[in-house]
Amino acid sequence: MAKWGLSGFLAGGVLSAVLFWALAGRRMAQEAEAARTAASTAAAAAAADLAAAEKAGADARAERDRAREEAGTFQKENEALKAEAAEANPGAGTVAGGNAGNRQPPPRRAWKDLAAEFNRLKDKLRGKTWDQWPPEAEQLKKDLFALFNDLARERGMSIEEILAMPGGMESLMLELLAQSVPPLDAATEAQLRDVLAAQEKAWAQFLESREDLTRLEQMQKFIELAGASRAEFVKALTPEQQALLKGFPVFDQDMQGSQSWVDGPRAKVTASITDQWSTSLGLDEGQTAALKPIVEEYITLQRDLNDSIWDRRRAGEDLSRQADYVMRLQLMIDTQKKINDTLRLTEDQQKALRDWQFTWGANVTDEMGAPEAK
Repeated sequence: MAKWGLSGFLAGGVLSAVLFWALAGRRMAQEAEAARTAASTAAAAAAADLAAAEKAGADARAERDRAREEAGTFQKENEALKAEAAEANPGAGTVAGGNAGNRQPPPRRAWKDLAAEFNRLKDKLRGKTWDQWPPEAEQLKKDLFALFNDLARERGMSIEEILAMPGGMESLMLELLAQSVPPLDAATEAQLRDVLAAQEKAWAQFLESREDLTRLEQMQKFIELAGASRAEFVKALTPEQQALLKGFPVFDQDMQGSQSWVDGPRAKVTASITDQWSTSLGLDEGQTAALKPIVEEYITLQRDLNDSIWDRRRAGEDLSRQADYVMRLQLMIDTQKKINDTLRLTEDQQKALRDWQFTWGANVTDEMGAPEAK
């Protein structure tokens, strides 16, 4: 009896062990399957994150390349304008008040005469930038830039500034409208001439006071004034007259300053910009150490601005390169003020800071696609 009892006990024990291991094996299989599922899910999430990061990286690189291309195009246009002016008026010397030399330039043509020539060639000029004008418009271009150059020299300004001022391109626009078909009525023409005269006063005040501003603040004020002047001028026109002017790209040019871009991980970007700014200002080691947190903050704000600009463009907003630049310019000006308020700058360092003409852009590659920690 005891033998059977022991045998029964052993048999029951073996059965229990088999059952235990069977259940354990099933649990292990379930756990392994769950682990494989979790691993697969994690891998998919990682792949999605990588794809998002790669897309963000591609977007950032596209933004960088677009900005560089636009800056390069703007620089080429700038150089082309200066070359045209120099060729049109070789005896004028430098644009901003340089030595006129011994050669006397020919008398400049009146806006009215230039507008008549423009009107004669308008079908061949419509839709074309300066560098696309046909050969038959070459003399008109030279005469225009001779006049722009004279005005620039007289006012101590650049060709680019003259093109945006009331006494520059808008004078040509007014005369062109006066000779168009149908021409401006007398009341509208008088109104536009009053607008230009009033704008001249605002520009004169700016020119007198701009030495109190940094170079970047001067650019900011200049763009603001030019935009307000053009908007006020265009507002007085009929839709047909507005459409007429809009057909000529030379009347509608974005303004944009110089930009410098740095790419790479945050540590590299921070070190690069800190070094560039420190060298530009001639900072000592202590000042450079105090500059670094400002650079780090600037990079974060600039990255957020990049994201905002891209979000607006993806949403379908037609954001011009000038509007893009104006936002970057404001951030750079704010950062300049922080530098001035935080670092104990010498007079020479303050002058170097005031003379800054660049805005800095950064693509932080190791933070692309990763949300900012709150």
